[in-house]
Amino acid sequence: MSALVISRLDYCNALLASASQDQINRLQMIQNHAARVVMRKRIRDHITPVLHELHWLPIEYRYKFKIATLAYRQFQGSLPSYLGLNSRECSRDVRSNSEKRLHPPKKTNLKTVGGRTFKQIAPKIWNSLPDDLKSVDSLPLFKRKLKTYFFREHFG
Repeated sequence: MSALVISRLDYCNALLASASQDQINRLQMIQNHAARVVMRKRIRDHITPVLHELHWLPIEYRYKFKIATLAYRQFQGSLPSYLGLNSRECSRDVRSNSEKRLHPPKKTNLKTVGGRTFKQIAPKIWNSLPDDLKSVDSLPLFKRKLKTYFFREHFG
């Protein structure tokens, strides 16, 4: 049951980067309700310990996880070309060339959605991650460490 719920919440969740906070809150309520059903908790029970016990990330972290994973794939060379992100590299041999950083495209004129597109959001999320996390060599290990990082960030 848990896998079914999570698969439905994660379907196209990278699109949530452009969702309003109200829409994210509505999805969070759905996740909270699903967690209560899975764990057979009452509506009055506090949800944070339930999410912690299930090891479920809140919706906001779930879409950040997906976007960071896609950004990681940019450096592995396995990101689809239509999602192409710009790696930040300098033509000279400088210390920052060893860092895995993404460069957001130039500012868009769209004030409503332009700043929330994948190509704008992915570099912000990726560049905010710690360098030791970005330097992991394999995708499965990166995913495991990323989930642990977000889990600790949210649940402390």
